[in-house]
Amino acid sequence: MTSILRRLGGKPLAQGWLVVELDGKTVRLAHVRHDGAKPVVEFAEKRQWNPDDPKSLERVARELGLKRFHCITLLRPADYQILFVEAPVVKAEEMKAALRWRIKDMLEYPVEQAAVEVLELPLAGTAAQRPRQVYAVTARNDAVRATVERFDKAGIAVSVVDVPDTAQRNLASLFAEADEAVGVITFDQDGAYRAAWM
Repeated sequence: MTSILRRLGGKPLAQGWLVVELDGKTVRLAHVRHDGAKPVVEFAEKRQWNPDDPKSLERVARELGLKRFHCITLLRPADYQILFVEAPVVKAEEMKAALRWRIKDMLEYPVEQAAVEVLELPLAGTAAQRPRQVYAVTARNDAVRATVERFDKAGIAVSVVDVPDTAQRNLASLFAEADEAVGVITFDQDGAYRAAWM
């Protein structure tokens, strides 16, 4: 599974992943387990919470026993950028540092304050003869830290902070068959997300 802005530490206490999304005054959750065939949704829940009450999310976590799970959450679209840029010609272990230098003038804040991850694109056919392109996924360190801290205070151990675009791609990849392409599009209050897997 390709995940962005991965957080270190912690092991899952239950099989699979619990996705937790905070949307206004609603907490949406889905526990998904993958046994090697198709993914299985163990449960999906929706609860109300009060963002102004520090204990509100903690009560939801306690009610549903969320300490049992390895959790993922998503950043809001306003909190991250995806930049499509030419890949620096460097060694793999130097890519992220070189990419920071390349995108520094594309950000509205100092690149030193950014969490940066790289999504490389597979090369096929004539594309292999052109300069290599990559996606740089960037977010303010403060936004990632604030997201994780909110969950930590509620007793929810978030192991991965992802973005909707790559989460959508991960879902699409689970349903791809050999020699088939899968396209997925979803809509929410923040807009549309598209993903394709081939």
